[in-house]
Amino acid sequence: MASLFPGKPILGVSVAFLSHFLLDAIPHWDYNLRSKHQNPLDPLKDDLPFKFNRDYFLDVLKLGLDFFVGIFLSVLIFWHHTHSWQLLLAGALAGVLPDFLQFVYWKVRREPLTSLQRFHFWLHPEAKITQAVPGIFSQALLVVVVVLLSIYLGG
Repeated sequence: MASLFPGKPILGVSVAFLSHFLLDAIPHWDYNLRSKHQNPLDPLKDDLPFKFNRDYFLDVLKLGLDFFVGIFLSVLIFWHHTHSWQLLLAGALAGVLPDFLQFVYWKVRREPLTSLQRFHFWLHPEAKITQAVPGIFSQALLVVVVVLLSIYLGG
């Protein structure tokens, strides 16, 4: 997203950040975090407590792999379609920042993180894809559409 605005890096990074919320509004699959405590009555009270056990370690590994693979693929896919690798990297990081801020919220629970988390949760559709295979397929299809659209709009 940020590479669509090569002369306006602040706008590009802002659009990348906001695009996360737009894409979250589309029904998708979220993998399960075994160590996450969910509150079905109030999702703002969900938590991912620091408990150094096997489930927590595997969750952190899963999240870290998801983060690094996402950043790597973003750079790999858009490398030839950008004027600045710094802007590309800043845009990719801004695109995943809302999910990172969700974890910060679980530990801090203060404004503006509370409002951001409320907004983030509100945007997620109630209808979710619950099976891994159709979920991965739908997300891969969405990535292809976003990549093609970005390349087309970016020239």
